[in-house]
Amino acid sequence: MSDTFHIFFSLESVSEDYGGPIRSLYRLQDMLQNADFDVSIVQTSLAPSLCNPCQEFSRAITFWRGLTEIIVRIVSGKKSLVIFNNQWSFSVQLFAAFCFLSRVPYIWWIRGVPSYEGSWKKWIVWNCVQKWLLGRSRTIVGSSSRSIDRIKSLLPRITSELIDVPNVIEHVEADTELKKTTKASWDKTTLNLLTIGRFHKSKRLLELVENCPVEVNGLNVRLTIAGYASSHDYVDSITMLARKKKLNAVIVTNASAERLSRLQHGADIFVALSKTENFGNAIGDALASGLPVVINDETDFWPTLDCPGVFLASDNQFSMSLSSAVDYCRSRSRYERQMSFEIYWRDFSLRKYQKFINICNSFKD
Repeated sequence: MSDTFHIFFSLESVSEDYGGPIRSLYRLQDMLQNADFDVSIVQTSLAPSLCNPCQEFSRAITFWRGLTEIIVRIVSGKKSLVIFNNQWSFSVQLFAAFCFLSRVPYIWWIRGVPSYEGSWKKWIVWNCVQKWLLGRSRTIVGSSSRSIDRIKSLLPRITSELIDVPNVIEHVEADTELKKTTKASWDKTTLNLLTIGRFHKSKRLLELVENCPVEVNGLNVRLTIAGYASSHDYVDSITMLARKKKLNAVIVTNASAERLSRLQHGADIFVALSKTENFGNAIGDALASGLPVVINDETDFWPTLDCPGVFLASDNQFSMSLSSAVDYCRSRSRYERQMSFEIYWRDFSLRKYQKFINICNSFKD
C-alpha cells in the first residue's frame, strides 16, 4: 500500500447491534483495502448524550483524531480522499466544510433516495448547509438510478459527477447447506414467511401484518418477524393485530445470528413492506440463500434491477405477489434459485465494484 494517498470513511456510530448502513461500510472498507488502498474510518457523531457521556466523549476523540490526521497529511503534502457515508449529522457538515476550505477532495455517498420531508431538523441542515456542500463535491454517488434522479431534482444546476453504485456491491454470502438438486418439490401445507429487521415503524411491520393473508394458494401462512426490539410497546401492537386477524405470527426479538440463520434456512419466502430500504442486507442474504423476496415497490434499490427472485408489491397487491412467489418456488428447487441469483449478482457486483475502484483511482491523479 502507498502512503501517498489515503481514504477516510465517515461513520456516524459504532455498536454491537449496528444495522445495514454500518455493516455495508465495513464491507466497503475491506473491499478498498483488498484493492491496495489505505483506508481509515472517522467517527462523525458529536451529538451529546447524557445517557452515556463516556461513549460520546470517546466518539468526539475519534472524530478529532481523524480530523487531525487529515490536517497532518495536508501539511506534509500527502493526498487524501474523504467519503461521507451518511447525510444529516452536524459533524458531517462540519467535516465537509473543512474539506472544502482545505481543498481536500470528498465524495458524498447518498444512501437511498435523499429526503428531508417530515423532519424540521433535516430541512434546516439541507437548506442552510448541506445542499451547498453537496453541490461542491467532485463526485456524488447515488445508491441507485432513483437516488440519482432525486439528487438531480433537488439540485438541478449541479456540476458534480453523478454515478450510481449501491453501497453493498460485493458478492453476498450464500447458504452452503442447501441440497444441490435441480428437482423442484413442494410437499407442504404451510407457507413460512420471514421478515428480519429492527422492530421500528420505518419497517412498517404493522402494515405487513395488516396486509398479510392467512392463506395463499391453498397454503396456511405462518409469518415470522425477527429482529432487534428497542420498544416493547411496538412489539405488543404487532402481536395484538396478528391475534385480531387470526394470523399465525411468530415474534422473535433480539435473536442471535445463529437463530436468524436457522429461521432463514427454514423459511419459504422473505417479505418486507418497508418503503425506506436501500439495499437491505437481509434482502440480499435471503436471495443468496435461495429465498424469493416480496418487497415494497417504492424501495430504492431492487425495483431498479431485473433480478431473479424479486417480486414487487404495494400494500394492496401483497397477496398477489405472494402467490407469484409461491409459483416461482414450485417451478424450481431452492438450489436452482440460489444459483440463478448468484450468477446474476456476480456479474452485477463485479461491474459496480470496478466502477467504484475507478472513482477512487481518479482521485490519485
